[in-house]
Amino acid sequence: MARNELLPTPSPTPSPSRPTKTSLFFDYAANGSYTVPQVLDLLKKYQSHPAYYTHQGRPLVSTFEGLSSHSDWLTIISKTSCFFIPDWSSISPAEAANHTVIDGLFNWGAWPEGSREINTTLDRAFLSALQWKAYMKPVSPWFYTNMPARRTGSGGVIPSGGLDGISAFRRGKAPFNYARDVPHDGWRTFLPFYVEMYKRSGNAIGTGSGIPEVSPDDEEVVVWYRRERDGSGCKDGGTTENAPAQGQREYPAAETVQDRVFYSALLEREADVEVSIGGVRLMGNWSRVPDGGRGVYTGSVKVDGDGEVKVQVKRDDKVVASVKGESITSDCAGDNGLKNFNARVGTSDLSRLTSTSAWLMVWGLLLGLASMDLMS
Repeated sequence: MARNELLPTPSPTPSPSRPTKTSLFFDYAANGSYTVPQVLDLLKKYQSHPAYYTHQGRPLVSTFEGLSSHSDWLTIISKTSCFFIPDWSSISPAEAANHTVIDGLFNWGAWPEGSREINTTLDRAFLSALQWKAYMKPVSPWFYTNMPARRTGSGGVIPSGGLDGISAFRRGKAPFNYARDVPHDGWRTFLPFYVEMYKRSGNAIGTGSGIPEVSPDDEEVVVWYRRERDGSGCKDGGTTENAPAQGQREYPAAETVQDRVFYSALLEREADVEVSIGGVRLMGNWSRVPDGGRGVYTGSVKVDGDGEVKVQVKRDDKVVASVKGESITSDCAGDNGLKNFNARVGTSDLSRLTSTSAWLMVWGLLLGLASMDLMS
């Protein structure tokens, strides 16, 4: 949160049905730097709450930038015993790791550049620089906002219900409701598997080794795509990737997003994938296959026409998992003639998306020690 932003008063006890954990991330870039008393006041208010996340018994705290205030944390840590793991991505991992006040570092680089696939090069640079200290790896979803009145502000979490009446769309002067009918819940489907696999990687968070077991009942497929393709004649609304004001290279939307239907499947062993758009069958394939055959398979097909999207995963001519999604269309009249760059996400089993798995998305990142082996 940025300096002087209002925060909710913490409730006396967390909900037992939703074991959510949270922590404070201080944004030093949006409204200027925090003072030591401001940080201390907020930490003292929240850190003892049962829902506050701790690491090694210490309340975890992070930042967005704030490098010039690094010496403040000597005082803050001495008074709160917080586990300090800032994001100082404005300098190199090696430079940031040289600051002795840190317990680790948070990497802000969660997004690919343009149409290039993201890789683990930056993660490995952090791990090498930090050695035995903690590294917090970011995991970003695909999301889109269009609020001309808030170009310099940051986005927020939009609830799933009552979107037509949400004041944020009016205050931000959004040209259309880009969050309506674009569920992202399906991206949580494989989180339990990913977390268990991470815990087995031999780091301090968990013990054991190997890939988690996948039973036939666990096999699912997740599908995501944009509803309006580039050839639809819909306008992009000036949408770009990245923010030059934050030192990032800006890309036109057409260079970043792709007219493709993407799919991932959690499988016990190899299977085939079939895709159809508007009744036209397309050649499905896997671009990423897990070692040993058990795990998450990923692939995509190019979109060349309109119509209903169907994805089926088959093994021995038997359907293992399938998704039938909303039609891809050239009609964007309902969105003021604009493309909606939000992805529509479907999953073969929504029943898995319970509060038990949902709490894992609270942070959207994984905390591990620098000795962890990254999987490329």
